[in-house]
Amino acid sequence: MLIFRHLVILKAFMMNSDVIQKILSYTTKFLFLVLGGLLVMSVISIEANKKPAEERAEILEEQTRLRQIFAESKKGNENLPEVWPANMNDPYPDIKFLDQNGKELALYDLRGRVVILEYIDISSPISQAQSGAAIIGAYHGSTTSQDIDKYALPFSGVVKKSINAGFSLPNNNIIELKVLVYGASGAQATVNDAQNWANHFALGAAGSNVIVAVTKKDFRSKRSDSLIGGYQLLDRNLLLRVDSAGPKPKHNLSMTLLPLVPKLIR
Repeated sequence: MLIFRHLVILKAFMMNSDVIQKILSYTTKFLFLVLGGLLVMSVISIEANKKPAEERAEILEEQTRLRQIFAESKKGNENLPEVWPANMNDPYPDIKFLDQNGKELALYDLRGRVVILEYIDISSPISQAQSGAAIIGAYHGSTTSQDIDKYALPFSGVVKKSINAGFSLPNNNIIELKVLVYGASGAQATVNDAQNWANHFALGAAGSNVIVAVTKKDFRSKRSDSLIGGYQLLDRNLLLRVDSAGPKPKHNLSMTLLPLVPKLIR
C-alpha cells in the first residue's frame, strides 16, 4: 500500500514536471520572439534615420546656429543694468550720461531733487510731441507734422492743463531728464543728437532745470523700448515711485504721477 502511494506521488510529480517544462519552453520561445522583434525594429529605425554625411553636417551646423541665437537672445544687451526696467519703489540704477554739452552726468548726481525721467526715440511721434513738436514743429524731417501725436504733451504742458498738479514749472526741486536712446535711423543717440534736439525744441536753457542727455553706453534693446514715451517719477532718494512710461504704462500720468509730485517736493 505504501509503495502504491509513492508510485502515485511520483507519477503526479512527473506530470507536473512535464507541465512546467512546457511552460518554460513556451516562455523561452515568446521571449526570443519579442527580442527578435525589437532587434528588427531597431535595425529598421537605424536605417530609416541614416543621413548622408553632408546632410548630417548641415543639421549639426543648424543646431549650433540656433543654440548661438538662443544664447544671444538670453544674454541681450550687456550694457543694461542687471534689473531693467527698474523695479517699482527700488533705487534706480546709477546710469551714466553725457548731457547736451558733452558733460558727464551720473543719475545719482541728481539725488536730493525729484526727477521726471523720459526716454526718447527721436523718430517717434510721441517722443517729438513730448518735447514740443506740436508747437515748434517736427524735428529735422524725421517725422511729419501730420504724424505728431497731438495728445502727447511736454511734461510742462501736462502740468499746466492739470487741475491735480499743485505745482508749477520750472521748480528748483524738480529736474526733467530727457534721455535720447535712439538717434537717426535707429542708431545709438549721440551727444550731437542731444545738442540738436535741445536746440530744436529750446530745451536745457539755464534755469529751466531740463537736461537733455544720452547714455554713455548703448541702451538700445526691446527692454528699453518698453520705456519710450511717457514719464517716470523718481523721488529725492531716486526711488522709482511712479511709472507712466512706455506703450503700456503701469500708472496714469494725470491721476497718479502729477498728484504725487507736490508731496515729494515738500
